[in-house]
Amino acid sequence: MTEHSAPKVDSALPAQLARVSREAALTELAGGIAHEINQPLSAIATYAQACVRMLANPAPDLQEIQSALQQITDQALRAGDAIRSVRQQVGTKPTQRDAANLNELVADVALLITPELQRERLSLVLQVESDLQQVNINRLGVQQLLLDLLRNAADALVDAQHGDREIQLGTRHGDNDNVEVFVRDRGHGVATELRERLFHPFFSTRRTGAGLGLAIAKSIARSQGGTLLYRPNAPAGAEFYLSLPVYQKRVQI
Repeated sequence: MTEHSAPKVDSALPAQLARVSREAALTELAGGIAHEINQPLSAIATYAQACVRMLANPAPDLQEIQSALQQITDQALRAGDAIRSVRQQVGTKPTQRDAANLNELVADVALLITPELQRERLSLVLQVESDLQQVNINRLGVQQLLLDLLRNAADALVDAQHGDREIQLGTRHGDNDNVEVFVRDRGHGVATELRERLFHPFFSTRRTGAGLGLAIAKSIARSQGGTLLYRPNAPAGAEFYLSLPVYQKRVQI
């Protein structure tokens, strides 16, 4: 593996990355808000069943039935408002992707994150393979994903009690004509019993975490045609890696 020098980054890039992050967060929230919609739907079912029972009586209380029907209407409107709110905020345009060099992208990310890491007295080591094939991605999306993973790794090292202050960011060949980009640390890692829930919305291993960071990263990975995975880093810590298919140029016939 070799180090790759980083070009200068456009000053507008942080703002663009923040926008990508917000859009991904809204997309993930659209799935996480399901539990709120379930409440009015359950209420609708309860009131509807009550109406059925009351109508089965020889002398049904029409006022009670009317009240139950009004509750059904109110709860249906509540669920509709929640759905419309999310749909208004979540973009529906497909993610534009282009051929890109992962090593150049990693170098740009390193340039962006280094000042943050230095403030926490952390170091970043690049480990890139020089003969990688290109991938078909949205650069801003993948950059935001890597920045989120690097910040998670930084948090893990700040919280850790030992003295290892190094984060590794790199690229490598994967399986089945895929290439991978990884973020590796020697922090506290993830307990075995928590790994199945690691990418679920609103799940966090941190007391102050909102539980959306990794869910958003997973959503971004899917939008790139890739997969975000976790493996423990021996002897301690965590490795998150994005597996992407190599770019297949279309042949005009």
